[in-house]
Amino acid sequence: MATFFNDNAEIRSEFEKLPIAVKNAIIESGVEITSVEQLKKAARSIRETM
Repeated sequence: MATFFNDNAEIRSEFEKLPIAVKNAIIESGVEITSVEQLKKAARSIRETM
C-alpha cells in the first residue's frame, strides 16, 4: 500500500486535489512518490493515458 501521501503533508495536499481515478491509478501502480513535482509528473502521465 502506498504511504507517500501520508508521510508528507505537501504531497498529501496535492494528492487530495487529484481526481479519484488518477489517485487510484497512482496507488495501484506502486510508484514511490518522493516529491510534489514527481507526483504532478505521474498524474500528468496517467491523465494522458486515460
